[in-house]
Amino acid sequence: MKKKKNQVDFYKQKITLIKKEYMNKIGFFAITANPPHLGHLKVVQQALDKFDEIWVSPVYIHPMGEGKVTYENRLEMTKLLFAEMPKEKVKIKEIDKEYQELNGKPPYSYELLNFIKEKYSFNASLILGVDNFYSEKWKNFYKHHKVTKDFGVALFSDIGIHSSTIRELIDEGKWMKVEVACGKAVADFLKNNLASVAYGD
Repeated sequence: MKKKKNQVDFYKQKITLIKKEYMNKIGFFAITANPPHLGHLKVVQQALDKFDEIWVSPVYIHPMGEGKVTYENRLEMTKLLFAEMPKEKVKIKEIDKEYQELNGKPPYSYELLNFIKEKYSFNASLILGVDNFYSEKWKNFYKHHKVTKDFGVALFSDIGIHSSTIRELIDEGKWMKVEVACGKAVADFLKNNLASVAYGD
């Protein structure tokens, strides 16, 4: 536990360094959004005062497959989730889609950050929930050491919500719990548009 706390403290210090180093101070947050939930919202809320802008980008076509939920639906739910956030600070960007349409393949995070640098002429730093960093996921990130070195990684705590659990709740028809996990706007969208099509039979 002590080791983990020290690691979190280190990255909190690194966030401050990122703010001083990068003139544009953009934080990049890529999410599958299948569905988006309040854990994603909490991460962005914590990052608000660390960056000038936060770019949230839903994954266009996930390498592992996106199931029956279309990109357009996931994009719409992402917009609903962040609708109350300040629009001058939190921007929904289709960076992943732009990359894939140009290159014909799903990008790794390192490739997306380089894509942003080449297209917009500034560095963005990767925003991650702590759970992703301390799981095996981060170890398997393509060029994760270069992501940290070249762009910086900003870690924020989340509330332990997982999209896979929400999909199970939808299949079971437990809509009150879905609303607790996703917020009313996203839960209503799911119930009215996707419940029988995306996750059930």
